Amino acid sequence: MMRPLFTLLLLAVLMVAPRGAAADLPPEFMPSSEVRVGMVGEGRTVFHGFEVESFKVTILGVEHNAMPGSNLIIARLEGPMLEQHGVVAGMSGSPVFIDGRLIGAVAYGWSFSYNPICGITPIESMWTVWENIGRPGVSKGKRPDASRIAGVAAWDWERDWTAFATLIEGRAAPESLALRPRLPALAGVEGELRPLWAPLFVSGASPRVEQRLRGFLAARGMELIGAGPMGSGGGAGNDQPAPPIEAGSALGVPLMTGDMTLSGVGTVTWREGDRLIGFGHPMFFDGASAVPMSAAWIIGFMQSYQHSFKLSEVREIVGTIDQDRLFAIGGRFGDSPPYIPLRVRIAGEAAGIPREYNFRCWKNPDYLPFLSLVAIEQAYSGSVAEGGEMTLEASYDIELADGRRIRKRNFSSAQAQVITPTLRSLMFDMFALLGNPFREADIVSVDVTLEARSGMLRQQGLVGLTATHSHYRPGDTVQLEARLLPWRGPEFTHPIQLELPADIAPGSYVIHLTDAAAAQQVERTNAPGPFAPRTYEDVLDLVDVVDLPADELRLYLFEPAHDLVLQGKSLAGMPGSMQALVRGTALPQVQQQAVGRRLDRRLLRMDAPTYGAATVTIEVAAHINN
Repeated sequence: MMRPLFTLLLLAVLMVAPRGAAADLPPEFMPSSEVRVGMVGEGRTVFHGFEVESFKVTILGVEHNAMPGSNLIIARLEGPMLEQHGVVAGMSGSPVFIDGRLIGAVAYGWSFSYNPICGITPIESMWTVWENIGRPGVSKGKRPDASRIAGVAAWDWERDWTAFATLIEGRAAPESLALRPRLPALAGVEGELRPLWAPLFVSGASPRVEQRLRGFLAARGMELIGAGPMGSGGGAGNDQPAPPIEAGSALGVPLMTGDMTLSGVGTVTWREGDRLIGFGHPMFFDGASAVPMSAAWIIGFMQSYQHSFKLSEVREIVGTIDQDRLFAIGGRFGDSPPYIPLRVRIAGEAAGIPREYNFRCWKNPDYLPFLSLVAIEQAYSGSVAEGGEMTLEASYDIELADGRRIRKRNFSSAQAQVITPTLRSLMFDMFALLGNPFREADIVSVDVTLEARSGMLRQQGLVGLTATHSHYRPGDTVQLEARLLPWRGPEFTHPIQLELPADIAPGSYVIHLTDAAAAQQVERTNAPGPFAPRTYEDVLDLVDVVDLPADELRLYLFEPAHDLVLQGKSLAGMPGSMQALVRGTALPQVQQQAVGRRLDRRLLRMDAPTYGAATVTIEVAAHINN
């Protein structure tokens, strides 16, 4: 009997192996089986601007089975730019022809080498990608509506959020996130043969944002290159219209445009009609995908001891890369994947440059949260000098296609990095909306407002809560006093009023006042449904009760009682015998216990970050004897 691991490895090889034999290739292609040592051919790429130029290629050999189901052609390149710079990142996909027949694409090079020796992905391997262009498939992240399985098991969002936050922070990526695996590497004469990854350029980014981008992309196996202002359209001749894209043309991958640009660049290997293939290796290794593709202007070659690269800027979007496979990317001209407009308004007396920033972010569930984060951080760092004591009041609005909006307010007062709580709050909301297992939210736009003020508001502690009386009648107003202890100051009281419901039943009641952090635990205990989401609607409820502002308190009125919650719905008021029946017959994973029935909840805005919790008990009677 075949071992399971061996079976999986065999299937993996079969999946990436070329399906068609060399005889199935068009006559204008030459399979690697016909390539011989000493053959001389011509390669095509862009050295500057849009013009496709030629360079000499001499075949050194063919490495058989260098990769699963594929050979690798080894060649030496010759040309003025190549002799000076070697094989550079961004040349990925440069087509190579022998006797007018296409043999494949320049796709691999040796690190720490100026020798222009490269690895060429054979055309027979790349052609398997061509056959899949335009075929329907479920792209990575395009999650189907899983409402049919809702209620079977709750989503462990805390586990997934921890893994997601780890990746966002640029630390080592958890295996559970299915990031791009490392491709096979071959021993080289001066280092390691590695894919000439399509370099990702960022322009207009602050050092802090660039560092965050670098960590995030490194965790996904990609490399970031700071392009400066040129990468956003500052290159000479940037007003020149792009000619039609052909074999050898530069191909851009714009992930973000606007006041900051993040984009990749590679080379087209073959175009026929409205389809093309290129790169000779993956971009994100997503399989069926939906990545924007554009024309690209090459500013020049940048020399590096580790590996040189093409410096480029993206131009107009021309279509969609819908195949991102081991041996190539494939795309179609026409419609582009959607972008999300993200607007950030900076105001306040501490904003040195109050202004509005506008970005367009690739609408991909794996990248949109992080692209939003760096856009907001870049806008903040571009207008506010980070340093010293600061106070930041923030609000954001995430608009969904169904008309609903996620509106949040955030508050931070600290000596540094006051933007962090807002970034984390927005990241969680987008993670929940896009990463839940039930339905991918259709986000339409994101609007953020940041008001920065100089100085820091010192935190104060909530040390007690008292009521002027112990007994009340239905409909009475309870006069409360919260005792607060400010930083390096005397204790003071803050008056609070709470109106009791007119139909409240006689009995004992608990009034609980708590800070933002503890309020989440109160919500979890009282109404646990959103914290164990089983539907998309539960996820929206979860977003509503997490990441509360530090300058707000929550005031609760509880009737002490044990409550049964079934699939997030309270069964309070149901006879005890019926609740006992439900407890004994319903699946354990769909029922939860909540302690206390909440009658009222109020938000109290304070004038400084406030921490702590306090409780007072009152009695309600139909009549009170004086």
